[in-house]
Amino acid sequence: MRLGLNQTDFAEIGGVQKDGQVKYEADKREPGTAYMTAIAAAGVDVLYVLTGVISDPASEDEVELLSGYRDLDERSKASVLGMIDSLRPRRHFFSVNLSDEDLELFTKRAEKEGVPVEVMVRKMIVANTEKVLGLPPRPSGRTKIDTAAGSEIGKSVRTNMTAIAEVKKKKDSGK
Repeated sequence: MRLGLNQTDFAEIGGVQKDGQVKYEADKREPGTAYMTAIAAAGVDVLYVLTGVISDPASEDEVELLSGYRDLDERSKASVLGMIDSLRPRRHFFSVNLSDEDLELFTKRAEKEGVPVEVMVRKMIVANTEKVLGLPPRPSGRTKIDTAAGSEIGKSVRTNMTAIAEVKKKKDSGK
């Protein structure tokens, strides 16, 4: 938020002469803590002035939450942190080894759908896993899937991906 202040205004708020303000802005002199404290009290984002990073002040709800948290005993604080942790969305990460052909197939499909290739790989793996296990598709809340080389799901996914790549290759060669 811009405050609409000029150099004279800043100098007055900061308790310095206009010449001092000009030198601060020209990096010929560094302001002291009294100056920074005074302009912060006037609404200047001091973090932005010093680093170029806009600070993210807490909302009224966040201030109230923090104040209430600080009033709690250690056991209650642990309960609050546990509750927060339980409410966070979960993501499980695993790696998948793809052949160059499979990667090319996923890349082309991802480009066609306008999504990152990682999203396309995840969608295909989940869809094929659900098909193999006979599960109806679920919209969210997925659990970690074992796609290791020796697992049944991993073998099935690779078999399906190989079959898809072969169909694609035949289709492309027929054009």
